[in-house]
Parts: sequence; C-alpha cells; structure tokens
Amino acid sequence: MSPQSRIIFNLVQNDHSINLEFKNPLLKDSLIIKEILIDRPTQLFYSRQIINSGKKSFDSEYGSLFILPGDTLSLDRSGYNVHSSTGFKNFTERLIPISLEEYAIDVNAIKAMKQELNNRGLRGLLHQINDKYDERNNSIKNCVLANKVNVKQASILNNFNYVIRSYKISYIPFLETSLSTSDKSILDSCYDDILKNIGKISSISTNCNFQIYYSMIKYDALKNGNFSKDFWGYFNSVKPGIKEADFYHPYLVTQLYSGYGYNPKSLNIVVSKLSDQKKDLFIDTLCLIARSLLKSEIDMVSGRKELMSISKGKYAYFLPAKSMNKGGRNIAQLKSVKIVNRKGELFSLKEKLLKGNVKITVIDLWASWCLPCIQDHAILNKIKPIFDPKVVKFIYLSIDRDETKWKKMLNEMEEGRDAHHYCLSAVSYQDLMRFFNISTIPRYIVVDRHGRILNEEFFRPNDVNFKRELNAFLASAEPQ
Repeated sequence: MSPQSRIIFNLVQNDHSINLEFKNPLLKDSLIIKEILIDRPTQLFYSRQIINSGKKSFDSEYGSLFILPGDTLSLDRSGYNVHSSTGFKNFTERLIPISLEEYAIDVNAIKAMKQELNNRGLRGLLHQINDKYDERNNSIKNCVLANKVNVKQASILNNFNYVIRSYKISYIPFLETSLSTSDKSILDSCYDDILKNIGKISSISTNCNFQIYYSMIKYDALKNGNFSKDFWGYFNSVKPGIKEADFYHPYLVTQLYSGYGYNPKSLNIVVSKLSDQKKDLFIDTLCLIARSLLKSEIDMVSGRKELMSISKGKYAYFLPAKSMNKGGRNIAQLKSVKIVNRKGELFSLKEKLLKGNVKITVIDLWASWCLPCIQDHAILNKIKPIFDPKVVKFIYLSIDRDETKWKKMLNEMEEGRDAHHYCLSAVSYQDLMRFFNISTIPRYIVVDRHGRILNEEFFRPNDVNFKRELNAFLASAEPQ
C-alpha cells in the first residue's frame, strides 16, 4: 500500500456486516496482509467519497470483488486493482455491466423504481429488471468465452446476478403504490420463484441477502394477514417453507444484532415477544442472547460472560472486547498542541481534555469541507443524550486550515452551538496529524481521565459498536 493510506472493505461474516480495514501507517510503500475466515464465496465491497475541499465537490468511487475460501488475493498499492489472485482476476463491475444502484439501493433508487412502477405498471418494471438480468447473463457467458472467468466463477456470478434480480424485486411490494389483484398474483409467483431458488442466494455471502430475507418474511406475513409493525410480532407466523429455509435462523440472529445496536432497550420488547412464541430450542437461544445483552447494559462484564456461555461463544461478536492502547500512549505527549475556540482564545489540547472529572472523552476530528463528518455530527447529536455529561465528554476538533470557514460552518450547523467546538491551531497542525497518523476523516479518538488513549480509531456514530464500546470503556473505568 502507498504511504499512510487505507482502504475499508465491507463484507458479511457470521451473518452480520463488518468492515475490514487495510492501513499502511508508514511513510513508505508496505505490504499489508489480512486473513479472512469465510465459508462460501463472499463479496468484498468498497465505497469511498473523494473530497475536493477547494471546489467543495464530492465524487464517489466503488467496487466489489468475490473471494472464495482458500483464495489468495493481492491488490496493487492503491487497493483498487487486482495485482494477482488465485480466484477472480478482476472486480465484478469490470466483468459484467452492473452499477452500484443495482446492489446498494438508496432513497433515490427507490423513488426511481416507484416512478417506473407508476408509469409502466408492474409488468413494465419487471420487464426492465429481467432485461438487465438477461444482459448480465449474456455478459457472463462472454467472460467464459474470453477466458476472463472459469466455469466455477461463472456459476458464482450467475448466482450473484440472481441475487441482484431478487434484491430489486424485494422492494416492489413496499413502494406504497396500490397493486391490482393480478399484479399481486404476479408478485406471488416472483416470491415463490425466489424461495424455490433460495439456495442460489444463500450460496454466496453479500449484504443484498439481508433485504431479500426480510422482504420474504414481511411479504408472507402481509399476504396472510399476520403483519404487525414489530418484526418480532410476525416473524414466526410465516409459512413452513420459509421457516425451514437455511437462511431463516441466521437472519433472526441478524435482526437481533441490528436491533440491539440501534436501540438496546428494545430488547425488552423482543424478550416479551419471544416468550409468547411456541417454545423451541432456537427461540430459547434468542431469548438467552437478548437477556445477556440487556444485562450488559447494566454490567458489561457479566453480560459478556453470559453471552460467551451461549452456544460455545458463537454470538460473542455482539459484544466485542474493546480495543486497547497497547502502546501506552498518552495525550500528555501532545503538550505543545494548541487549539482555539470560536472567540479566538488559545488553549492547550491537553488542558481541555483533562479538565473536569469525566471518565471518558471522545474527540471528533472533522473539517468544514468534509460531508461525512457533518453527517456524523447529526447522528452523534442524537446519541450524546444517552450519556451523562458528567461522565462522558465530547469534543469537536476541526482540522480546518482556515478558521473563517470553520466558524461559518458552525453557524450553519445546529450542532455548531455546542460549547465544546475547537479548531486546531495552524502551528500545531502537523504535530497532531503525525501523532495520530491521520490520513482521512472523520476520525474518533477515546481518552480516559488521565489522558491515556484508549482507542485511536474508534467506531463512527452510525456503527452499532459506538455505543456498546463506550459503555464497555465506562464499565471498566476507574471510579470518579
């Protein structure tokens, strides 16, 4: 990898989505090696925003690549080209015609689908989806003829093509557009086909599968009149064909995992709903997981211990052990770094971090030109009230080189009214950037009351681990 660069891939592991980071902290080209434990063909996906602070423009770059168990893959120094591989020799988008919108549907893509449904009807929309499906199938055949992929790899791409088709179909019943009786019959046939070919979908590991599984359960509950607003109120009312499918149990665990990350207190409702179900071994296991997670909200150590005892620690990833600062670094080493507040007053970063008697301080490194940073502020603003301000302090530290632009952005943001907003002084810029090896933002750093750096690359606020790990740090922190 090139000096001080990093690339983050997203993949599905243990039936939940994780990020896999490759980072070169050195000032020279370095070989960075990672081992990934997978049990089936797995899609590695990356997406990054290229930010031009001068023009304030934001461009996107994305790509995906399939790896198989046993594959050895080498990327070039940029991380965006395959150098050598025992498996696929190129990124998926460079083999078959596929756009990001086809396997990472966002709000705009949903609006476009709804417009197409209103203009052309269900048959027209399905015709469009199937035309794209056929186009990709033909492209895969051409890849085989051109020796770009072998027969086994072509089979994986064919299955992925079917996943993309099913993924788009899975949004149709919920586009808030009325469908005729004949349209509903067509959709029934589509879902029957998906269930019949569920093996193609579950044979590969990709984030698209979560939406397909959710849609199958929800659509069946709607069709049979068993739907309720709460997933845990209808999940067990689906037809036997869905319950017996290989995806069903792992997907329920995924729902529990994501629900806990979004709102830990919701587990009280989950336990209540599961207790009302007809007992079986797996539902009992879900109840045990939920109860151990609830305990962890009060006592992290006991909760994690209980979780480790379930199914031989299979679900330990719900409460990952917190990252430690093995190097023993302390913020006191940055004694010369100065920051300014909006009034132009100069302070020592060390002074502001260690002032008061809070257990934990979270530093949010951002800049006025960084769109992801600003988006994170809005999310963090909703999370902050969860934590007692006498126990956890949040400091926003801008790395803007122009204080005028920083102050202008503070005035434009609702979150800019927070008193703990500071800007890194120009003379201290290089010292801080080098100390933490900062090449990208947003960046979050966690420090304890003594200035010890607990985590130099903490989770972002939209990550389910953000709240969990802060609670873990608090649970193990010294009494105030």
